[in-house]
Amino acid sequence: MEISFEGVSAAEAGLLARELSRDLKMLGLPAKGVQIRRESSESMDLGTLLGIDLNMALEILSATGGVAAFAQSILNLVKKNGVTVNITGLGDRSATVAPSTPSLEQLEELLRRLKQPDA
Repeated sequence: MEISFEGVSAAEAGLLARELSRDLKMLGLPAKGVQIRRESSESMDLGTLLGIDLNMALEILSATGGVAAFAQSILNLVKKNGVTVNITGLGDRSATVAPSTPSLEQLEELLRRLKQPDA
């Protein structure tokens, strides 16, 4: 899964990626399951995308009931910073989480659907 931030500078996106990475690691996601990376190998930024091993994340977090906490971390970041987050999952599955996202439950379901292979 890849998380990017819409409508912010590269510097702001990097800060947001680091904040979310820290929050996910605090939930128990291993460091190897979270990577901050550049949008392109030619860019000079320190990293504006957050790459997450979705299978690892949901497997570990599901065991501890943490999918809700994972979703809450994303929702908190979105609402606190007034930023829109784009999430890309398996295949061409993707979703956008805006500050107006209605509920935590909908975001949890969205994260679960991003993991599902195309039927």
